Amino acid sequence: PSGGGGGDGAEGAEVDPRHFRNFEALRWPPLLPSTGAAQASTSPPAAPPPAVLVLGGSTFMGRELVQLLVARPARVCVVNRGRKYWGTDDPSEGRAARLVADRRDAEGFARLLDEATRRLGSRWDLVADFSAYNGRDIRAALAGLRGRFGRYAYISSDSVYEVSAWAGDGWLPRRRADGAGEEEPCVAEAD
Repeated sequence: PSGGGGGDGAEGAEVDPRHFRNFEALRWPPLLPSTGAAQASTSPPAAPPPAVLVLGGSTFMGRELVQLLVARPARVCVVNRGRKYWGTDDPSEGRAARLVADRRDAEGFARLLDEATRRLGSRWDLVADFSAYNGRDIRAALAGLRGRFGRYAYISSDSVYEVSAWAGDGWLPRRRADGAGEEEPCVAEAD
């Protein structure tokens, strides 16, 4: 069967198992709660639900996406630093796998994403990235994923703050980033 692998012990690369929590949530077919055995069926196996990796996902938009995905169902893995926000350290309430990883250590972050993908046993259908601050953060994620994903969606709140600041200025005309006249704000990635 594809997906998740049972144990949380690392195989191959040396990875601290404390980084991986509830990876059984990625398993397909899912385990029966009472026995821990894979569900048996006389019908052909259904296609597994999509596998979604959510970078960020503890708060705000990321948290909402995780809650929507686990209700679908989807096989979801949330990647965050393991910090507690607003009284919980697991916004999925145990319905998603969790990987504790910190992007400030780009090499370690890439290694942990690589191991999480190996444990999934297939490629991610979607990577939803709510927590990258710059190109370095995205490159660290891409290094660990090594092309094993269908789509990568980078969702930035940066432009939200830009527009909010502009609204706070009373929507006064602003110069574009390229200096070509007074128009809407132009937001561009800079390393």
